[in-house]
Amino acid sequence: MMEIKDRYGLPIWTTAERSKELIWRELKSLIPRDARLFLEIASGTGQHALHFAERLGALNPALSYQPSDYDQEHLETLEDRVRFSRLKNLRPPIRLNAASASWPLNAADFIFNANMIQVAPFEVTEGLMRGAARLLAPGRCLVTYGPYTVDGKHASKRNQERDRSLHKMDARYGVRDIVEVKGEAEKYGLHLLEQRQMPEQNLLLIWERRKEPS
Repeated sequence: MMEIKDRYGLPIWTTAERSKELIWRELKSLIPRDARLFLEIASGTGQHALHFAERLGALNPALSYQPSDYDQEHLETLEDRVRFSRLKNLRPPIRLNAASASWPLNAADFIFNANMIQVAPFEVTEGLMRGAARLLAPGRCLVTYGPYTVDGKHASKRNQERDRSLHKMDARYGVRDIVEVKGEAEKYGLHLLEQRQMPEQNLLLIWERRKEPS
């Protein structure tokens, strides 16, 4: 998956390079103007983190970008990429296990996650929804990006092949159905506000933290 390296010798994922600007164009209008903390779950190599933080610096100088990951190799890459970037709004990465009942943060104004749900057991998706609902205030959003099936149907043969490949890697992995993910999100008060079609048969899903019943 890691095919090339940047000028600092850090790994670059070509899929992240292709998607980062396209995703940013969608995210920039969703981030609240008064937001102070942008949390990314499963930041991987940090390519999205660096790209978004650079642009957020001009959009909202008061907002800090917090990358995170659970994989030690990714955390080491993230630490190097953050250090080399010298961006004041890009925080050092934190170790965060999305499936855990305890996260190292108590609040966030916006949460983003890309391409994790299909490469992890479903309990990680459960944990993502539970944790996001705990950190977000009512009206704030979690945004997830990646491939999904809709009513059990794949968007393309490519996604179907991707699903087979994931199952071979680990029987617990696979492209999730939106209905399945939505059901889990709603348990914790996260409402699927909108889904946007993205290139390469991916979807951007916008989940809003609902207000508590009065």
